[in-house]
Amino acid sequence: MHDETGELYWRLKVFRMARIRKLAIWLLHALYFILAFAALGLAYLALRGRIEENSLWVAWMYSIIGACGAFFALFYGSALSDADKAARRWLGMQ
Repeated sequence: MHDETGELYWRLKVFRMARIRKLAIWLLHALYFILAFAALGLAYLALRGRIEENSLWVAWMYSIIGACGAFFALFYGSALSDADKAARRWLGMQ
């Protein structure tokens, strides 16, 4: 919201179109599942001993990075979804 005029606007101009927002939400949720399953798969392989000792730390590092990325994708997708619903309600479009 612009402080002086009270006008509502999206910080990123690309999100002005509802179709783009819906696509971004869908892609972020898909990215969440991809990263979460990859992180869980790497953690499982590391725990089961399927990865050699000298590259075990790399598997754990990628597993942690993937889990953090999955959390970010889920959080940002949910925030964007909630912002889309709130903006529609405030503007009387729903």
